[in-house]
Amino acid sequence: MKKFRLALFVVLTLALAAVSANAQLGDVDNSSFTVQNVGDGQAAVLVTFYNENGVAYTPDPLNAGKPNPFTLDPGASFEVYVPGIPALADGRYSVVISSDQEIVAIANLIGQNTAGTVFYNGSYSGMSAGAESVYLPSIVYEYYNWNSLVSIQNAGSAATDVTVTYTCAGSTAVHTKTNLQPGALRSGGEPASGSALELQRVGFGRFDR
Repeated sequence: MKKFRLALFVVLTLALAAVSANAQLGDVDNSSFTVQNVGDGQAAVLVTFYNENGVAYTPDPLNAGKPNPFTLDPGASFEVYVPGIPALADGRYSVVISSDQEIVAIANLIGQNTAGTVFYNGSYSGMSAGAESVYLPSIVYEYYNWNSLVSIQNAGSAATDVTVTYTCAGSTAVHTKTNLQPGALRSGGEPASGSALELQRVGFGRFDR
């Protein structure tokens, strides 16, 4: 069984209307992700969400009445529009996508204000495995009004502690994320006041477990 992992930021209601929350990028952040079967046979795909405490949810159906699990023919794809999932509560989630065929996944995130103005949108690809150390070459904090959104997902099978080290102009700022549950998500956290990144506004990050 092959697995892809995604970190998602979600704001939704059962009526499919976004509501205000303590979002990272805007007043309202919403996600979608697309899964494609790149294998040779029909894929059986299962989508599992994890909240920030590591509690797993397998909502059925997904959006548009799509059952979970579902099948995809070779080359076919399906977009999971997270606000359209009726049984998934508001919150931040990470996702594990399991399949018996080779799959690829790309996630999309949109941050808006309450008037619907888009502050930010971005995309990133799912991964089939994690690593004990990860480097991010460029992170910004209030740099010409730009901020980087950094999320950490535990891709292992046991809870772990994660150390986030921001480096800028030869100085460092460190955050520790403790007891990160399997599958769960944590944001990287903002630099402390007076720290290297807070003062210099641009740097890079390292994540270690």
